[in-house]
Amino acid sequence: MQAVQAVPFPGVPGSRRNKRSNLALPETVPLVLLVFACVVSSGCALFLVGAGAAGGYAVSKDSIKNSFDLPKKHVFRHSVAAVKEAGGRVTIEDPANGVIRAVVGETNVTLTVKSLTRKTVELKVKARNKFLLPDMEVAQEVYNKILARLQ
Repeated sequence: MQAVQAVPFPGVPGSRRNKRSNLALPETVPLVLLVFACVVSSGCALFLVGAGAAGGYAVSKDSIKNSFDLPKKHVFRHSVAAVKEAGGRVTIEDPANGVIRAVVGETNVTLTVKSLTRKTVELKVKARNKFLLPDMEVAQEVYNKILARLQ
């Protein structure tokens, strides 16, 4: 095995590079930090959190999404039951289109269950208060009740 020796990179004071590659190490660090800063500050970045039935759920500023390897009817039925368990009143229940609308407290909740593949469905929980602003606490509560029923 050949030893790797760090040598100065020509034209850049204080930089070092690996003899096996022409990649200057100090140049990559700012690039990685720049990409990270752009993703974090963009406002539309999703954060993968926890572990769900199919690998984790995505939380954005106004909704929670997850995919499940379960039949659409099964996820839909348990979603309706979970909304009622959370103290909600179901106003629209459309199994053909996979849409559930409900009111939990003073928050309007919309759940959509759509097929991704023959075996996988996506569940999306969105909650908005009377000012049409996202209410992530209610969305999280409903989602957790659905998840508990599906496991």
